[in-house]
Amino acid sequence: MFSCVSGCAFAGIYAQIVRVETDAAFGIPSIEVVGVPGSEVRESRERVRIAIRNTGYTLRQQKILINLSPAGVRKDGTALDLPIAIGILLANELIRPDRIPYLFFMGELSLNGDILPVRGVLPGVCAARESGKAACIVPVANLAECEELTDVQVFGASSLRECCEFINGRGTLTGVSSGGRKQKTSAFPDAYPDVLSEDFSDVRGQEKAKRAALVAASGMHNIAFIGPPGSGKTMIARRLSGILPSLTYAESLELTKIYSAAGLLSGSGLMKQRPFRSPGTRITLPAMLGGGADARPGEVTLADQGVLFLDEMPEFDLRILEALRAPLQDGFVRVTGLKSAYTFPARVLLAASMNPDKTGEGENPKKYLTRISRPLWDRFDIGVCLNAVEYDSLSMNPTGQEEVYTTAGMQQAAEEARLRQLQRFRDSGLKFNSQIGPGQIQRFCRTDAEGEKLLAAFCRKNSISVRGYHRILKTARTIADLAGSSIIREEHLLEAVSYRSGIEDLGNKGET
Repeated sequence: MFSCVSGCAFAGIYAQIVRVETDAAFGIPSIEVVGVPGSEVRESRERVRIAIRNTGYTLRQQKILINLSPAGVRKDGTALDLPIAIGILLANELIRPDRIPYLFFMGELSLNGDILPVRGVLPGVCAARESGKAACIVPVANLAECEELTDVQVFGASSLRECCEFINGRGTLTGVSSGGRKQKTSAFPDAYPDVLSEDFSDVRGQEKAKRAALVAASGMHNIAFIGPPGSGKTMIARRLSGILPSLTYAESLELTKIYSAAGLLSGSGLMKQRPFRSPGTRITLPAMLGGGADARPGEVTLADQGVLFLDEMPEFDLRILEALRAPLQDGFVRVTGLKSAYTFPARVLLAASMNPDKTGEGENPKKYLTRISRPLWDRFDIGVCLNAVEYDSLSMNPTGQEEVYTTAGMQQAAEEARLRQLQRFRDSGLKFNSQIGPGQIQRFCRTDAEGEKLLAAFCRKNSISVRGYHRILKTARTIADLAGSSIIREEHLLEAVSYRSGIEDLGNKGET
């Protein structure tokens, strides 16, 4: 007898619906899987057979052939265990067939029939929803990550027996239905949970650097900090993700799907906090950009819509730094797997910190900064040079002359600037000022006459590149949004030019 059940396989971070076709016929008892199965899927033959037996079902002596369609796509992982088991049971007429066309299945089976959690449940359920499935059955341990989805019912099963009883109409499953659910916030994923508890009020002095951080966060502008050890570079960078504008529902869903596919999701519901990723200087190229046999996402994709922090940037491998140029410019990265190539999102705020030289004393900055090429410097919008913090700022009773920056206040200002950007870009598909393209500069970055004169004089004096000119205008646009101005004025350009001057100075030090 023939049966067909829906499951999914992963192409990088993207889920693809797989038709699990099963044919059971008289012959020498065996189970064969075709359709480019990976090693985990090939091993599922014995895993599924024992799980079915220990669940209490008895299969007929048959030759069972399982085809995973489309046959040209490699299937890896253990998420196909459950749909394969359901297909075998259906082909043996042990479960009702009437509900199967409307259902989607994901889950790994243990030998005693328990359904174990798998990675990628959220993107799998989203793919099933887009393909028209009315309901999905997933491991009960993965149910929480789907609780905010709409237009699809999701049920959690703890065992194969429980799943079959539900299909046969003799049992119930824990589920979440579309709409009207209480929203829950996902725990901060994987690493760096402590960045959520750090506040800008902890940073004494460095008012210009904190202001620059606010501008960078409001428009998702790349920012570089340079200064001696202990001047606060890392403290400021680690607090950036806390002042970024809140994620929209669409952004939150997309980000959570990435972490679910990577197996890094923790907590329940959708992610509400933008990611903060800080890889070490010894990171490899595939770990940074993504890749490998199964095309896993790298740090630049895991930092999508958040902060990618490179502490002591000149210490990173030169190949990695140069490879970042294209993702920073395009907002995506091309990843090559074993047999396919994928495009992963990489819309990050790059924050970099560095000492003035290898020793931190600033004696030979030219040699140290040569590791960062001029084209890579050109990807930064903002450059800030920090000095050692003065004692009056470090003391427990500051003089009161410095402006008080707190994470809550800065995040509110960034939110207001983001709302102005969303209103401006409502028909263009853009989200932040940093994403404005060359052909959109004149439309979105109008300046007054005084500002135009200032910008022209600065560009002529410093031989600014076209990319640098555009980045000055985009940064000035964000500064104007923070000030609530619809047009870029001279004072906004003055601040943007001061940030660009820092980049030009750093780039000149790094030139050979």
